[in-house]
Amino acid sequence: MTDLNTVREELDQAVASLDDLRVAMREGDAVDLDGFNLMVAKTCKAAVELPQADAPKVRPQLERLLSGLNEVKADIEAEQTEINERLNDLSAAGEIDITGGQD
Repeated sequence: MTDLNTVREELDQAVASLDDLRVAMREGDAVDLDGFNLMVAKTCKAAVELPQADAPKVRPQLERLLSGLNEVKADIEAEQTEINERLNDLSAAGEIDITGGQD
């Protein structure tokens, strides 16, 4: 079992990594979502396995992490919407075929 201080450090690292991930995404850099997801899953698992008396002590950090994850989700969805609109515009202008060549 992981102790409270270690879980706090891991949660802080997850939030910092999330900030780095958002910056990289905005700048168009490649990001390792698999590695990030694994780190977050491991950290959250350790948090929920804390003794019952310690669990409330990490709640603010978990809430910050969740808020950040929701922001990244919104960023990804907004970018996907923008990509879809651009593809539709290019398709409508006859510049690309997004149907895969099927009529």
